[in-house]
Amino acid sequence: MIGGIETITMELAQRLTATVQSASPDAVRVTVVTPREEGATNEQELPFRIVRRPSLPQLVRLVRQADVLHLAGPLMLPLFLGWMFRKRMVV
Repeated sequence: MIGGIETITMELAQRLTATVQSASPDAVRVTVVTPREEGATNEQELPFRIVRRPSLPQLVRLVRQADVLHLAGPLMLPLFLGWMFRKRMVV
């Protein structure tokens, strides 16, 4: 399903990755986490990692590893985990 949130998130991840890689390739790693199972056919060619339908322990690990969380809407579980681990968040 491609909609507004999906399009904006893809654009943000691509531009952030391109901007960061032009400055310093290892400075920032972008990871997109999604509850959707199905993926695009060209997903392997994207310059960032995509994690689909993470388990709770995997989601906790991802949040703990992150410096900044960008939430595409008020997603309660990631929002709570970000608050609990005192992460910088953007909704």
